[in-house]
Amino acid sequence: MSSYKSFAVIGAGALGSTIVVAFAAQNLPVVVLARPGSKSTDKLPAGTKLATVDTSDAAAVAAVFKEHTVDVGIWAEKNQIAKQLKSAGIPSLRIYNGLFTEYIPWLFVNAETKNIHIVGKDEAPLSAMALPDVAGFVVHVLTTPPSAELENKIFRIEGGRTKVNDLGALFKTAVEYVTKIPGEMGDIKTIVATELDFGLGSTG
Repeated sequence: MSSYKSFAVIGAGALGSTIVVAFAAQNLPVVVLARPGSKSTDKLPAGTKLATVDTSDAAAVAAVFKEHTVDVGIWAEKNQIAKQLKSAGIPSLRIYNGLFTEYIPWLFVNAETKNIHIVGKDEAPLSAMALPDVAGFVVHVLTTPPSAELENKIFRIEGGRTKVNDLGALFKTAVEYVTKIPGEMGDIKTIVATELDFGLGSTG
């Protein structure tokens, strides 16, 4: 049984807010740390404890942790935080989940033609998992096994595996090979799609 009893989620974005919902569903104490002016806190369940703080300020974050007697802090920026914690002699747990299923249409589907846009060959494997499933796993793994079994561990999870060039069949639409994804936020989408083409979308 885990000895972790109190949790903090740093950031209330798509994943952070979903993890908070999963904690709330289990009646587990959780506090959310959000930057001043953050609009994503509107998605949080009613009654959620909220601390408005500059999350890049280590002293400010530590003060919130102390005030709420936090056992575990949950960040999306896994690698950078893990390095900082290791240098301070603090154990960490990293969870890799691949691409969120909810983001696949936004990233690959052309809003006008409904075709799949592919950058490169995209024959590399792609791991995908729905946000609620990732959140459910996070809550389960932090509250079930003994805490010592989680220290400095890496978990790689996926809800499903495919290849981007197979998405056309899944969405029952045509595939277009492009060098750049057009439209709003096309530059960002192109960068992400290029990384996936190099196999960075697989959890292992």
